[in-house]
Amino acid sequence: MKYLQNVFQGRSFLDCKDYTPAEISYLIDFALHLKELKKEHIPHEYLKGKNIALLFEKASTMTRSAFVVACNDLGAHPEYLGASEIHLGKKESVKDTAKVLGSMLGVNVHIVTPKPLFTHPDVQKIAQNFAQDSGSKNLITDDIAQGVKGANVVYTDVWVSMGENDWSERIKLLKPYTVTMKMMQMTGTPDDQLIFMHCLPAFHDRTTQVGEEIYEKYGLNEMEVTDEVFNSKYAWQFTEAENRLHSIKAVMAATLGNLFIPIACGGGGIPVIVKDGHLRGVAGVIDKDFSAAKMAEDINADELVILTTVDHAFLNYGKENQQAIGKIKVEQLKQYLVAGYFAAGSMKPKIEAAIEFVEKTGNLAIITSLSNANKLADGVGTIVYN
Repeated sequence: MKYLQNVFQGRSFLDCKDYTPAEISYLIDFALHLKELKKEHIPHEYLKGKNIALLFEKASTMTRSAFVVACNDLGAHPEYLGASEIHLGKKESVKDTAKVLGSMLGVNVHIVTPKPLFTHPDVQKIAQNFAQDSGSKNLITDDIAQGVKGANVVYTDVWVSMGENDWSERIKLLKPYTVTMKMMQMTGTPDDQLIFMHCLPAFHDRTTQVGEEIYEKYGLNEMEVTDEVFNSKYAWQFTEAENRLHSIKAVMAATLGNLFIPIACGGGGIPVIVKDGHLRGVAGVIDKDFSAAKMAEDINADELVILTTVDHAFLNYGKENQQAIGKIKVEQLKQYLVAGYFAAGSMKPKIEAAIEFVEKTGNLAIITSLSNANKLADGVGTIVYN
């Protein structure tokens, strides 16, 4: 059953750059699917029976909560292990993964920051390689007007990360970069296409203990974003925070859940949910002919019947010299396949599936039209034998 092994199983997720754009796209779609399942109260316990250890080097509220809920939703049993509880050793801080956002699906990434905080050249090089592959454009600048122009998403974060304490220096450097309503308008992007994001927690007022301490020491009511923007029509930070849960679930389920995740070329979507007359959720795209051949092998079928729109497989289909194929040995069919007689997006996958089944089982494969399905005993269609 090796062919049922999904491409994520057992892999670590440490950085977006370790995954292809297609894999990241799949995980995003899978997260949206899981989000829909949760909202519809549909069980999805892909990790049932597993125990998950959550090791945190730093204190956390939202990330910890998201992981705990994710584990429970997936049927697993979470165990939170903080640094003080298990004596985690100290180590260098992890580089901000957001700096390699250029590794995602063709997104143009503009990093707007003072020169002393520019992204490390090594990370810039990684991002540039992804940008070349996807056709996106990256920009690192200290010029706010240049950096935000044309942006659809303005994304900021706290100025001092957990475990750091250089508040005075960071405030001096970053105060001009506070996201204000004026900065949002500098993008020139229409209101319905512009959003603000923040990974939270955000210092946008004085309602927290730290916020009050910052005001008393530095005289600031707000730092990385103004309260006006934080509570504006552009603000998507709370939706972003919710989606963290679903993203975590997607990664955990895909890498630990022994899921059958078909990723291949070909037709055959798998609708997940039908709601209000529309398909909702992710549709896994598979090679339906190859999958049918594999299933037929697994159940030791006497015959593999592939029903299509034509009565036979044809050599040079659609051309003046097209020729219907009747009964044919698998070796002869393989020669025709190699010679390029079958269209890649149409008959070729069916021919390959038929060859696969006949070679593996020694039984017959038949390619014919749906209208001939009740005439198989009469020997209709293309019959492939060993």
